[in-house]
Amino acid sequence: MNEKENGRLVRPFTMEELEKALKESKTNTTPALDGFPAGFYKNLWPRIKGLIKEMLDDFFFQGVIFGLVNIWSNDFSTQVQGS
Repeated sequence: MNEKENGRLVRPFTMEELEKALKESKTNTTPALDGFPAGFYKNLWPRIKGLIKEMLDDFFFQGVIFGLVNIWSNDFSTQVQGS
């Protein structure tokens, strides 16, 4: 692996990369352990993309995601109910 390739692996995901991955996901599949199909995320993406990006950035920079799951769930519930 050269330095350029390594540099792409040791940086946070961009919003464009997240959106591309979601767009390319099969709608009726469940890509994560949360049990939600990709269509769930696709439908709510405009409302939750900031929270998802924040969680992934926290994981990248701090190596922590589990503590954020409850916070994300609460924020997510509030956003969905408020829509």
